[in-house]
Amino acid sequence: ISEEDLKVVDDESTMYNNDLLKVTTDLIGKESKFVIRAGMPVKMSDVDLPRIIKRGDLVDIVVTRGGITVKSQGVAQRDGRMGDLIPVLQTGKRKPLSCTVAGISKVIIE
Repeated sequence: ISEEDLKVVDDESTMYNNDLLKVTTDLIGKESKFVIRAGMPVKMSDVDLPRIIKRGDLVDIVVTRGGITVKSQGVAQRDGRMGDLIPVLQTGKRKPLSCTVAGISKVIIE
């Protein structure tokens, strides 16, 4: 969702609904969960963080323990948003690792 997609409207139908978003900055950069028709009010439950990792993406796997960092590569087995726990199949392995999405093409093991 970009700023050009949005228009702020204050009227009686939206004034008393606390679930509706009234500040456009809360929406910019988010992803709608379904098609939102023009002119329809948007609730926080209608949007989510964008998926920054897609199933099949090559990702960097990072593990840090006691000041030592180990990096590897793997393939995401599911789409993921920042902070999501997703399965990642490490290159050359058969069992997926449970990783947290930490950025674009980056997951961590905590």
